[in-house]
Amino acid sequence: MKQIPFNVDEDLFDQTNEIVSSLGVSRNTYLREALLNYNRMNKEKRMKEVAISLKGIDVELNSEFENVYVILA
Repeated sequence: MKQIPFNVDEDLFDQTNEIVSSLGVSRNTYLREALLNYNRMNKEKRMKEVAISLKGIDVELNSEFENVYVILA
C-alpha cells in the first residue's frame, strides 16, 4: 500500500476522531472509505457529464442513419 501524508486543521481532525470513535473503526479505515466514496462520486459525475454531451451526438447519428436508411430503401 502507498501512504498519503496530509495536513488537516484541528477542527477537522477532532471531528474525524469523534466519528471514528462512534463508528468503532480506525481513522485509516475511515479515511480510505471516504476517499473511495469521493472517487466514486467524482467518477459518476464525469460519466453523467459525458453522457449528457453524447446525447447531442446520438441524436445527430440517429438522424444521419435515418437519412442513409431512406436513401437505401
